[in-house]
Amino acid sequence: MAIITKGLPRVSVVTLHWNAGDVTLAALRNILDWDYPQELLDVVVHDNASFDGSSEPLAAEVAVLAGRGLAVSYVRSAQHPGPTQAFNRAVALTRSDARYILRFDNDGWLDSNALSILVRYLEDHADVGSVGARVVIAGHPELHNGAAIWFTALGNTRIEHHERPVVCDTFLPAALLVRREIVSGLGRMFDPELYLFYEEPEFHWQITKLGFNNVWHPDAIAYNHAGTSTGKTPDLCLYLNARNSAIVLTQILPWPMAQLRNLIQFVRLLGRWFIMAESVRLRGCVDGMLRRPLNHEWWNQNMQSNGIFIPLQSQVAKCPEKLNKNESCT
Repeated sequence: MAIITKGLPRVSVVTLHWNAGDVTLAALRNILDWDYPQELLDVVVHDNASFDGSSEPLAAEVAVLAGRGLAVSYVRSAQHPGPTQAFNRAVALTRSDARYILRFDNDGWLDSNALSILVRYLEDHADVGSVGARVVIAGHPELHNGAAIWFTALGNTRIEHHERPVVCDTFLPAALLVRREIVSGLGRMFDPELYLFYEEPEFHWQITKLGFNNVWHPDAIAYNHAGTSTGKTPDLCLYLNARNSAIVLTQILPWPMAQLRNLIQFVRLLGRWFIMAESVRLRGCVDGMLRRPLNHEWWNQNMQSNGIFIPLQSQVAKCPEKLNKNESCT
């Protein structure tokens, strides 16, 4: 059945690539299967300084897709700037007349009607600033990798799956649709200081401050591999999670609760350091509490020495019960 395009808004799609060759190619080809009119899409692919030989094939594939009529462009950074900054750079290259911006993670794909569902929801709800898809594990759709998330008084997360759209504090943004006016007003999409992890809660908090709601929509389905941002870098993940949670939750929570939360976290991690000599999380917590900038030399060393993508499916057999609860297998 033909899709009526009259009145539909233009959507800019931004996706990142880093050492995940075939994964990113599959995600781009998936765009051709969406039921949203192709002539109303513009796509920007930002390559975060991949070094696994995938950049040239990706650029060639982008040229092929452009030849098939998709408005898609490819840009590559000389150095890995971090996903947050890369998304900001990609957004700056999109068409200014697009009403919405879709963050589309390269490590998965969308059901054909997912974007249409998200767009219709924003079109019908002027009080909603961003809407996100239900995220399931690629190859294991019975396992959720993202749902509606709320923060408790001490910054812990309450994660719930609903059968209807629900207003929440944040959600996993494998497919996040946001109003361009919000991004333009903020002057960026994500806080570049965060680099990776907790950038979505901070962004959703900014949206709430502007008077909009954030909604998780269960009918729009995104399938996710996960792991293309960090590869085999557990220390980097542990450090940034601890650092960025201290930074972001200090902004989101009331000041007394934020300080109490950070103190509890520091004492807990200090105890782990004495028992297990685990210094990475403790250092991240301290750096976050003091708002220290990221050590660029350490960041680049991690990205260059361990940048091999390991699909999340390899972890499913180890701990599916944790994945279904949005917990880490590490």
